[in-house]
Amino acid sequence: MWVPPAAIRTQAGQAVVRVLVNGQIQEKSVEVGLETSDRAEIKSGLSEGETVVVSEQITGGQTVGGQRTTFGGEGGFMRMVR
Repeated sequence: MWVPPAAIRTQAGQAVVRVLVNGQIQEKSVEVGLETSDRAEIKSGLSEGETVVVSEQITGGQTVGGQRTTFGGEGGFMRMVR
């Protein structure tokens, strides 16, 4: 699985991504593999179909955790696909 590098954060030396679960943002620890300037491989920690938070930019659209944003494109979320 691949995500934009902007989706990955480091906390206490551990790589984490934020995912959308039941309309709320939660953090998950992940193992990162290869990285390029536009994508990063997630070797473990995410499941196919999970929605990864890439940005908290509010652009209007679906309400998520009290904020409004859109999915995909310019919005703040992306759906994980294989």
